[in-house]
Amino acid sequence: MSALIGTVETLMRYPVKSMQGASAKDVDVTSRGLTGDRSFALKDIETGKIASSKLPHRWRDIILCSGCVAADGEISVTLPDGTRLSGKDIDKGMSALLGRPVELISDFSEATELDRSDPDDVALEGIEKETRFETMAAAQGTPGGGFFDFAALHLISSASLEHLAATLGEDAADLRRYRPNLVVATPDGTAFQENSWAGQQLAIGPDLVIAVITASPRCAVPTLPQPGLAIRPTLTNDIGKLNKVEIMDMGELPCLGAYAAVVTLGKISVGDEVRRATT
Repeated sequence: MSALIGTVETLMRYPVKSMQGASAKDVDVTSRGLTGDRSFALKDIETGKIASSKLPHRWRDIILCSGCVAADGEISVTLPDGTRLSGKDIDKGMSALLGRPVELISDFSEATELDRSDPDDVALEGIEKETRFETMAAAQGTPGGGFFDFAALHLISSASLEHLAATLGEDAADLRRYRPNLVVATPDGTAFQENSWAGQQLAIGPDLVIAVITASPRCAVPTLPQPGLAIRPTLTNDIGKLNKVEIMDMGELPCLGAYAAVVTLGKISVGDEVRRATT
C-alpha cells in the first residue's frame, strides 16, 4: 500500500484572483484545479494585465475584498466597507477603490500576464511605494491556462503552518496569507516536507491524483494586511530564513507549500487520505 502522508484538513477556493477565499467540504477537481477556483480576475484596462496583489503599491486593496459565485453562476463582490456589488457595478466599484480602471473578466485569453514586485524591495520600501517588479506569464504550470500564478493546485502541510506559528507567531501562520487550496494534516510533524514532494505523485481520496511540480516561492502577498490580519513587512524574508529552495532558474527563494498539476480528475473531501501514489 502506498505511504500515507496525511489527510485533507482544509479545502479553499478563491472565486476572484487576489480576493478572499471560502472553504468547502468537498469539491470536484478538473485539470484547471478546484471547480470555481480563480474563475474570475480583474483586468487592468491600461496595461491589459491581470491585476494581482503581488504588485502591492497598485493592487494591495484587492485582497481586502471578497467574491462570491451564486448557484446560477452570477458573481458578486463585497468591498472592505461591506458594500456588495454585482453586474457592471463591480467594474465601477473596484475601479473607484483601486484608483485605476479595471474590469472583471472570466476568459483567461483576455489577460495572461501579471506583475510581481520584488518582495525584498517591498519589505524595505513599504507596500505603498512603487518598487522593482517583473512581468510574468500566468498559469505556466496549468494546462489550458487560468488565473493562477503558476499551477492549478497549491497545497501546504499543517506541520509547516505549525512551525511558523511556533517560530514567527500565530498571525504569521494564518493560511489566508498563503492562499492554499489544500491544507494537508501531516501527523509526522516535519516542517516544510512539501519540498520533498516535488517530483512525486500524490493520491487524494478515491480518485484524484496530482503531480507535485515544485515548492511554492513566496511573494509580497503574505506581508499584506487583511481583514483581521496586521501588516507583516518582513514575513516573506522571515520565511526565507527558515526555508529557502532552489526554484527552477530563479535561484534560492523563500518557500512554503507546493504547486501541483492534476493527473487524474476526481472529487475530494475534507478528511480524505493523502498518499504517495504508486506508479
